[in-house]
Amino acid sequence: MLMQNYSVHRHMGASEPSGNLGMLSRAARVVTGRLTGIWARHRDEQLLQTLSDHQLRDLGIGRGDIGRVVRHGRGW
Repeated sequence: MLMQNYSVHRHMGASEPSGNLGMLSRAARVVTGRLTGIWARHRDEQLLQTLSDHQLRDLGIGRGDIGRVVRHGRGW
């Protein structure tokens, strides 16, 4: 019954459940988004660390630049 009311409420123009459930849902999305970003940066850094120095030079970065590049991009 609760889910049915939620879907009816949602079709009426509301984007989230009201009250504490909506705040919890929003907070969960924010935390999940941040954790996903952290994991993606970690994964990308590990991938770049596996490349040879020659392959990194082909990409235009050095081994010492990997952390900065993963977090901020190349900057050019």
